[in-house]
Amino acid sequence: MKMKNGKKIFTMFLASIMLATVVTMSAFAKPDNNGAEKTLFRAGIAPEVSGLEGWLWTDGTQIETPSGNVILVHTFFDVPEEYLPANTIINKGFYCQMWGAGGTYDSMCVSTPGGNCMLRAILHHNEP
Repeated sequence: MKMKNGKKIFTMFLASIMLATVVTMSAFAKPDNNGAEKTLFRAGIAPEVSGLEGWLWTDGTQIETPSGNVILVHTFFDVPEEYLPANTIINKGFYCQMWGAGGTYDSMCVSTPGGNCMLRAILHHNEP
């Protein structure tokens, strides 16, 4: 699959944002970082959220902050070739259930032609 320069640059930019998000969230999860707690668990993402043809599964990271916010970050690598989209797909504002914490609509999923899919959701402490 050949990409044009603009698509390559955008895909690289998106990948760097995903990596920065994961690294930042991991830093918040360290026990000595004001009490934030990190939980790892197996998670799936539905086709209607990713925009791809089938379910994706990975290990997820959920961070509970001292302020009461819960941040969920899942990065799905090695998207099967038959699921690869022709263009980047960005989906926002869908309902995302957090592990033992409730659900939120502050969500975003990005699927790229390069085989990456990233899910991010934030449950704010003032949400029901």
